[in-house]
Amino acid sequence: MVWPVLITSYDLLRRHAALLAAAAPQLLVCDEGHRLKICAGNKTITALQQLGCPRKVLLTGTPIQNDLNEFFALLDLVNPGCLGPLPAFRRIFADPIQRSCNRSAT
Repeated sequence: MVWPVLITSYDLLRRHAALLAAAAPQLLVCDEGHRLKICAGNKTITALQQLGCPRKVLLTGTPIQNDLNEFFALLDLVNPGCLGPLPAFRRIFADPIQRSCNRSAT
């Protein structure tokens, strides 16, 4: 069995997303996953989503530190919709967690 392999940078992916999507890759492995932090308006995340890969793996040596929006963005990339839409995630999870960090919270 032959497995086609594509290795590219995030920069080339952004510039050639449509062409790369036409190759119909079945597995996406994102190294340096911590660079994919912004939920909305991130051109790299948009390009990765355009690939339409059914299987995704995210690699990062940097933990997601104290930013639930970054957590949402990374998880939504590899498992779309599992946390619902971003406004609902913020209302149900992020806001209560952030409030609980306030020493004067009840």
